Amino acid sequence: RPPVRMSELDKAIVDFEKAVYSKDVASTKHEIAELAKLRVTGVILNLTRAHVRIKKLLDDSKVKFSVQSEEAVRGLLKTWRARVERFRDTIDNSNDTYEGKNELMRLAIDAEVRPLGVKLAQKYVNIEALPLLGEQFWMETIKATQPDKFKILSALPKHLQAMIEGGLEQHRPRTDKAMAARASALKAKASLNEDYSSSFLLSQLPALGQQLHLHFDTLIAAYSPDPFSSTGDS
Repeated sequence: RPPVRMSELDKAIVDFEKAVYSKDVASTKHEIAELAKLRVTGVILNLTRAHVRIKKLLDDSKVKFSVQSEEAVRGLLKTWRARVERFRDTIDNSNDTYEGKNELMRLAIDAEVRPLGVKLAQKYVNIEALPLLGEQFWMETIKATQPDKFKILSALPKHLQAMIEGGLEQHRPRTDKAMAARASALKAKASLNEDYSSSFLLSQLPALGQQLHLHFDTLIAAYSPDPFSSTGDS
């Protein structure tokens, strides 16, 4: 099972919250089971704080879980917390580094977006997490421009590019998309005009030839003397 994207995790938690507050026991059990199926990485948990949202539901006095459901949620929370802790153990605050930072920075430098790499590193992002990040994170948290985001995503290995939501092309800057679409349209138009011009000329050639022949006959008749016409002598 592939690791869950930010957007997918957020939707799963929202669905769980709705089920809990609707007091629908069957729906709550279903959403707990769906959350348990997710393969959530420590990086994504650290960025989204999804485990904190789950804990708030457990601590909410207005929420009443069945014994079975509460046990399942607490088990999920324990798993997620352990995953976050393992990830945080890789962070060394004394020298501002973490597992995967050097690899991320090399990628950003190769993609010519080093400042973006620095911003990502400040959030402890590694390259495996890049295709899982949500649009809100890119635009609001990191404040990445569309061209820079596309450059670093384009630099990812193919197997990671395949995990990008909507595919890599979905994240191409609008200006690039517009230019590509315009170039394609102009090429199609030029091809159409060429085909039309060629076919049109070919269809008109017989008629043009006939007209030229008639004009030629008229000119000959006008300027050539008639050998059978009278000269005025009898």
